[in-house]
Amino acid sequence: MVRRLVGALSALILLIGLFAPVANTTLGPVRYSLLAEVNFKYLFFYAVLGIILSLFNSGLWPAVPAGLALIRLSSDYYDNFLSHANGGILQAVYDKTLGWEPSYGWLLMFAGAIALGISPFLPSSSD
Repeated sequence: MVRRLVGALSALILLIGLFAPVANTTLGPVRYSLLAEVNFKYLFFYAVLGIILSLFNSGLWPAVPAGLALIRLSSDYYDNFLSHANGGILQAVYDKTLGWEPSYGWLLMFAGAIALGISPFLPSSSD
């Protein structure tokens, strides 16, 4: 039971992180849906799938959407915050506003995906 609840809550945290600001600029917060339109849809799907797989006690399967979410999140974080060569949307915002900084949305998404990936491996005698 604990394993299912931790998995479902972790996926819910990932889902909440998708709608939280991922960058603060002088023009206002930037949400993940604006930053990575296609990956937003994939991560939304992974979060919902993680909730379903966790609640239905699907063994180790909740780790799969968690791993896929971590791959997409890591790629997006690198492309938009660490690599200025691709000319992403945050680079355009940076050029216009003289600065931006990462916000708590990334923390929620990464924490939710990592916890979802770990949840199938938690010890539970009542499952």
